Amino acid sequence: MPDRPDPLTDPVARTLARFTPTAAGIDRDELLFAAGRASAPGPRWWKRATAALLVTQAATLTAWLRPAPDRPPAPALAAPAAPEPPPAPAPLPPNSYGAFVRAVGADGLPPSAPAPGDPPADGPPLTAASAYRGLTLD
Repeated sequence: MPDRPDPLTDPVARTLARFTPTAAGIDRDELLFAAGRASAPGPRWWKRATAALLVTQAATLTAWLRPAPDRPPAPALAAPAAPEPPPAPAPLPPNSYGAFVRAVGADGLPPSAPAPGDPPADGPPLTAASAYRGLTLD
């Protein structure tokens, strides 16, 4: 392959070709096995978590199944006195927002007066194309 250097001419490849792990007394399989065991998490954390969950679930179940203590009946309270009625609201100016809200709440919206230049109500209904009816091209 042209994109890989020739292993015989590359000094790094020649150096790596001379390296043999078995010649140095290293067993490849034993090294990988030891690395795998070292990377595995310890077996005790999940046992502790399971024990903690078991204890909390047992405590919750015990709290639910324990009979309720006998409590004396609650003392009867006297009926509260009737509250005083609120004072009548002060009169509002006729053009204020409060007066408008009261009028709308009582009678609904007042009828609106037609604006000058509006078409009569008995004319054709408005549609999306009604804007083109008034356009004239000279």
